Amino acid sequence: MAQYLTCDDVGENITKYMVDIDGAETETPAVNGAEPGTKHLWFDLTPVAEGSHIVKAKAGNDWGWSDWTPNLPFTKTLPGIPSGLVLEEG
Repeated sequence: MAQYLTCDDVGENITKYMVDIDGAETETPAVNGAEPGTKHLWFDLTPVAEGSHIVKAKAGNDWGWSDWTPNLPFTKTLPGIPSGLVLEEG
């Protein structure tokens, strides 16, 4: 199952975001947010390895980039292997 990093922004014609996870930067397009005039950052965390990470982001438009957000530590964990499944004749 995919995991996503999401946020909503109100800003001046935001067209893109830059996401930095552990120093690796990736540019991703902004999409329309749920509220009128907002933009949405939707970033797939599936390729990020399990474990502890630091993420930050900034918004961009035709005139340049915003400042970086503060660092946000997060831990990606994968669900455990299912156990305890029992089939019984009914």
